[in-house]
Amino acid sequence: MRQENNESLKAFVGRFNREALQLPSLDPSAAMNALPTGARSNDFRRSIARKNPSSLADLMTEAKEYISVEETLAALNMFIGEDRLKLANSDLFGFSGEIIKLEGSIELPVLVGEPPLRAFAMVTFLVVRATSAYNAILGRPGQNLLRAIASAYHQKAKFITPGGLGEVLGDQPQSTECYVTALNGKGATEMLPIELLDLRDDT
Repeated sequence: MRQENNESLKAFVGRFNREALQLPSLDPSAAMNALPTGARSNDFRRSIARKNPSSLADLMTEAKEYISVEETLAALNMFIGEDRLKLANSDLFGFSGEIIKLEGSIELPVLVGEPPLRAFAMVTFLVVRATSAYNAILGRPGQNLLRAIASAYHQKAKFITPGGLGEVLGDQPQSTECYVTALNGKGATEMLPIELLDLRDDT
């Protein structure tokens, strides 16, 4: 089963679930492989691979949570316009000393982790008009708001939640691809999608 070109991930998962329920002799392991394989989203497949669900029920739960986050982000993006930018009177300096003009700053909601170990904060981001291998960088001020500690070496960030200690894991292949893209100078014309905010140490 494949996700159609004009079919949303939510509709595809719902259709997959309905057809799976009609097959009493369906092999669970085959179904668990078929769902991510049939989806068009590479990010969704990577997310499922990282979570490594142990059953078809767990897989459907993970899929629904992924869709919920995607829909929340899509709804938020509808309200992110230039009219929400606050003026910024200073400029940034790049790693090679170049001056980067600021378009302004904007406060956005940042949600990390999985239920019940989730952390939320409203974080102010500086906005520049440039294409980069990264679509967002969460620096130390944002990490402090989330009460998070990040380790670039371990590709992991841990943070405090009311329910205990939560964590997010990086994607080593995606991190390497972004790094190589930046080194090769492709960042000016190519942006690689990343699923999670870059929780790097600002060192």
